[in-house]
Amino acid sequence: MIKSQDNEKRDWFYNNVCSKIIIPLSAIENRGVIDEMMSQQEKSRVIGCLGKLIDGQELTAEEEDFMKGVMGSRLGSRYGFTKQVNSALTAVFMLFHLGVLFADFITAVRHPDGKSVLDPLFKTSVGLMDVGLIYKLFYRPALEVLNIGTFAMQHGWKNISRYFLLAAWNVIGRSVTSAPALPLWNLNTTNTDTMATLVDSAGTTGHDQSTFENLEKAARQSDIEKALLLLYIFVSNPSLWSQAFPNTATEQEPLPPLPTDDFSGFLSQRLDRVANDMELFTQMKYASQPTPVRETAV
Repeated sequence: MIKSQDNEKRDWFYNNVCSKIIIPLSAIENRGVIDEMMSQQEKSRVIGCLGKLIDGQELTAEEEDFMKGVMGSRLGSRYGFTKQVNSALTAVFMLFHLGVLFADFITAVRHPDGKSVLDPLFKTSVGLMDVGLIYKLFYRPALEVLNIGTFAMQHGWKNISRYFLLAAWNVIGRSVTSAPALPLWNLNTTNTDTMATLVDSAGTTGHDQSTFENLEKAARQSDIEKALLLLYIFVSNPSLWSQAFPNTATEQEPLPPLPTDDFSGFLSQRLDRVANDMELFTQMKYASQPTPVRETAV
């Protein structure tokens, strides 16, 4: 077997880009996903509270606190305080990750041997591993656990989508399955670095795809919940329907009361009514219109 020669530029790229820089970038992205999920959950909860108010129901103490926080109260609302804490955490983590990124990259570029200012820290031994290996193995999973915890702090465990938890598990699994690539990269030869890249790709591709799919499902679940809440509001208030669609088949034949615990039942009934209304609208659209009579000047 012919062994390829090592290359200084290749070594620098693997040691300073592949081994360290990728994690801070993904950490920034993961925190951004958390913020988006918390924003979607907030919209869903707002619609639920508005639905109760329109329906003449009283809000619970937790819901009143939530609405105060949404409207901007920070000191008098637990939700407002936790939301502000999460915003501060996002800013702190972004500054920290960008700081690690630029400190590692810029100092490595300026050093003749490609060594960054973080190298002495990463090479510090802690038991059987050094700080760099601990960072690469455990930082991403620990950060994901923290992200889930901050979501629960703001919205509660009961409001976390199971798809969101699966996405977090995919992020953690990505670190586990890509771990065998780390010792290969540390050997610093062309063959082992190439093998490490293949191992890393094989261990992360499936998890990355599953992470994306689960986050999409979590987003769609949030959209469906918002649609359900809006439908409940609409159905529980017949006056809203008559205001939106006056002089329709629904107004001619009022709907009976619908049980809120039988979603499939009243959805089927509502779709029948919508079909009748659509037929009526079509007939009205294509009905022959009388020709206006023009007044002649005397």
